[in-house]
Amino acid sequence: MIFEMNHSDFSLKWASCPAHSNQENSKLSQLVGTESSPSRGYLWLWFVSIILAVIAVALHFYTKQLEQDRHLTQERKVLQLLTTNLEEDLNRAISDVRFLQSRLSLIAKSKGLSESEKTNEAQSLLLQFAKHHPRYHQVRQINAVGKEVVRVEVKGNLSKLTTGQRLQSKSGQRYFQRLAKVSPQTVHISRFDFNREHGKIERPFRPVIRFSMPLYDNDNRFVGGVVINLNGEHLRQHLVSLDNSVDGHLSFVNGEGLWLFGEIDAETSDTRSDQLGTIWPMPVRNSRGVAQGKDRLYLHDVISYQRLAKDQSIASLDLEESFFKVVSTMPLSNLTPYANQRAKLGGPILLGLLLIAIIAAYRWHIVSQRQRRTVAKMARLAQIIEESQEIICLTDERGYISYVNPAFEQVTGYSQKECLGRSVNMLKSGYHDDSFYKQLWKKIESGQTFQSIFVNRRKDGSVYYEEKVITPFKSLNDGHRTYYFSSGHDVTELKHLKSRTKQLTYLAFHDSLTGLANRALLQERLEHTLATRRTQYAALLMLDLDGFKAINDAHGHPAGDKLLVQVGKRIRAVVREGDTVARLGGDEFALLLEQLATPDDVHHLAEQLLQRISAPLQLEEFATAITVSIGVTIIPPGSFVADDMVKSADQALYVAKEQGKNRFIVAPSDAKQTD
Repeated sequence: MIFEMNHSDFSLKWASCPAHSNQENSKLSQLVGTESSPSRGYLWLWFVSIILAVIAVALHFYTKQLEQDRHLTQERKVLQLLTTNLEEDLNRAISDVRFLQSRLSLIAKSKGLSESEKTNEAQSLLLQFAKHHPRYHQVRQINAVGKEVVRVEVKGNLSKLTTGQRLQSKSGQRYFQRLAKVSPQTVHISRFDFNREHGKIERPFRPVIRFSMPLYDNDNRFVGGVVINLNGEHLRQHLVSLDNSVDGHLSFVNGEGLWLFGEIDAETSDTRSDQLGTIWPMPVRNSRGVAQGKDRLYLHDVISYQRLAKDQSIASLDLEESFFKVVSTMPLSNLTPYANQRAKLGGPILLGLLLIAIIAAYRWHIVSQRQRRTVAKMARLAQIIEESQEIICLTDERGYISYVNPAFEQVTGYSQKECLGRSVNMLKSGYHDDSFYKQLWKKIESGQTFQSIFVNRRKDGSVYYEEKVITPFKSLNDGHRTYYFSSGHDVTELKHLKSRTKQLTYLAFHDSLTGLANRALLQERLEHTLATRRTQYAALLMLDLDGFKAINDAHGHPAGDKLLVQVGKRIRAVVREGDTVARLGGDEFALLLEQLATPDDVHHLAEQLLQRISAPLQLEEFATAITVSIGVTIIPPGSFVADDMVKSADQALYVAKEQGKNRFIVAPSDAKQTD
């Protein structure tokens, strides 16, 4: 069989003739080898066009680089100026905290003052200091155990003294823990990050840098420290004042990569669940340089604490991080505006000239080249179909076979000679009903593709599964006549494997007696519920039949098994379709309820279970009745550990048994949330 394809409409036709002969292959080779070379004039035109295009592109990129370098130089100057201003602010903060430490040390060492008088003196000092230094968000004195003694908050130009219960303990903060370990003349500088109140990050976010020094009394005992919070908003004013001087947007990023101010490029950002803000991966930590994204450029410079306090020793600084960064984010289009304009104006003209040259140079051989490609494709298509492992069959509009490939012969057992002219009904196995074939013919007769898994019968009588696609097409000779091309592959082994796998999976997660979920499936669904639930309640109920052992001993294990099956059905009849009912073993059952609106829903369902299970039960051999004890744990919104929920429900079940059985007990809601 030879298949021919028209490249424009991909229609197929075939003729009853032998496969490609050596003579026909030779003819194809001769046709490919007779391609004539283009004339020198057209080649010269093509060559000149390419050279002009290369020169134009090279000039464009050269001038574009010059523009970019000029903008980057200006940007670096602004970043350097910003760095200088910020370092002056940080140096001033070091001087201020040392001033406060010296004054508070004198107060702490004053023997003639009581503790309350010392506190009053400290309050007066810090209030006056904060009034004249509004750049500090907070000014505080902390005692030896980390409790705030004096706290002054600054909002705008107003300074407010905080007293009483609003004074917080900062014993868990790293800057306080460092105060007792550093020398009296050492300034501790915290990481540039978000302010925390009562152990939690303050909302809205307020970036701060904390400068702190220890305080000692006359006996050289550590009595606390002084802390000033340099307001990040004050530092941001430097960004605002210089933002109009640069092409990009200025931002701060701390040493951990936490984005504190400014815009973030979505291409180079990554949201972290364990930190607030957005993390930008630094190209080189603790360095300055340039990083390029998809459509943006990042200039970054370092604010190094090691360049601070130039008149002091580095040893007098205790640092949580050694630097933070200033980042300028610039769209690449802002760097080369003139080059972009040239590209917009000259690009279409250059492209048009190239297209004209190419079309003029190669127009003469397009038709012949297309013909050669078509012949080569058809030869390759015929070879592919013959050698393909796919089961391929061609039929006319009545379903009579016109062609089958060797793979078809191998799978079905029929030779090509036996198939030609016969109806495809010869493969029917009887596994498909009339509606299946009606749907098949309805789709392909309307010009649509039909895809399904067919159960067909081989020549030897055995059946096989074939995943098949049937596509209708029109003949080139007769556009009104329809033919069908089917392609498929044998999936018999895969179907058997899937069936066995499905059966084993079911047995692994279900109780063989009742057909209910087993302990493994209950555990999996409980963990999934705890991991995905956010705002709704859930509940876990543990059930244990009262007096089952006596019935089992009196009537035998078969009767006990029948009773367990009936109890499982009664439980299933009470709950919703999406709830999980499990048999854990013996006479123990469990029930997982999801998506509860209120905890009261659980109480109502537990009452229904008690009534339904305790109703008289008629087995084949005898009539009986049985009750059940239920332990309930209600799971509120939040994150909890599955084992803790099971243990809580088990404990409630034990209490129900102890209090007389045939009842339900709800466990107290004291389960601990996970982080």
